[in-house]
Amino acid sequence: MDTRHCPQCNTARPLSAFGTDRRTLDGFRRLCRSCRAENRRIHTTIKRNLSRRDRAA
Repeated sequence: MDTRHCPQCNTARPLSAFGTDRRTLDGFRRLCRSCRAENRRIHTTIKRNLSRRDRAA
């Protein structure tokens, strides 16, 4: 098992593209690193916009 499927980008990637997670049976995260980075960027942008709106109120 040298590859793993990322459900978000729907591609098979090598295990080196996935971060580690001790809680899972195989030891790897569910999403690949690029998808996790994209999710973090989106979440951070939303969080910043919400906090700016709260400060203005």
